[in-house]
Amino acid sequence: DDLKEVWQLMQNKRVWVYDGELQQVTDDNREGLFAFLQKQSFSLFPFHVVTRPQQSLVVSKSGSYSPSIADLEGSPFLNSLERGVSGAARIRLFHLGSEISPYIRSLKERRYFDFENGEHGLLQFLLTKNVFVHDIETDNEVIVHSADVVITKQPGETSTGAPDHLQRLFAYNHILQQLGKRDSLTVDSTALVKEAEEAYVVSPVSSLVVLETQADYDRFGIKDSQNSLKNASLKNNGAVPEPGEWAIIILAGAAFLFFAHKNKLI
Repeated sequence: DDLKEVWQLMQNKRVWVYDGELQQVTDDNREGLFAFLQKQSFSLFPFHVVTRPQQSLVVSKSGSYSPSIADLEGSPFLNSLERGVSGAARIRLFHLGSEISPYIRSLKERRYFDFENGEHGLLQFLLTKNVFVHDIETDNEVIVHSADVVITKQPGETSTGAPDHLQRLFAYNHILQQLGKRDSLTVDSTALVKEAEEAYVVSPVSSLVVLETQADYDRFGIKDSQNSLKNASLKNNGAVPEPGEWAIIILAGAAFLFFAHKNKLI
């Protein structure tokens, strides 16, 4: 049904599908191509074969299963994709529905797309008006699509009282933004690693050792950077309770309600 509706919207457009190579879709072959490709468990569309991104629109729909970028690390496919897409003009991608595969999500986080998702009505509107969304980000401004917010970094000398997680979110998204600008196979990641270290986040260019207490760090001889945000659970600043802590909170709340109800009956 999705194919039929989208095909009707594309009657005045030239349409291709990827089947080992790009094939132009016609009324005669579209059902056969769809029946063949539908048998696949997942698809990895090679976005680097889109040679004219400014004149093209990719329409996708996916389930929840696919390899991620980490699974493809070192493969000829990913190497070709990164060389062909990194630093180039962003590809316009319209995704039907809200479920996004790990593959699409990974590339989206690296800012390879101008991305929009929705149903057929929105796609029809965009095609009719010949417009598409364009995300504008800078070194000091990142977009967090999942929360529909923009985080801006500004110079300052005093504490704002904002939660540490804002800086962590900014750093993580800024690192992915920078990786998407250049070929990640040759990028000098020293500055990005430093940024991840300061924000205390795990990223594609960094890893992180997080222990329970300061005594654990001392026992293993792990010296932490003095300029980082540190472990949120150690600083108790915006930390999320551990499962054991949640159990204590729930038990305490249940006990309070029990005794309050008992006293009321007495």
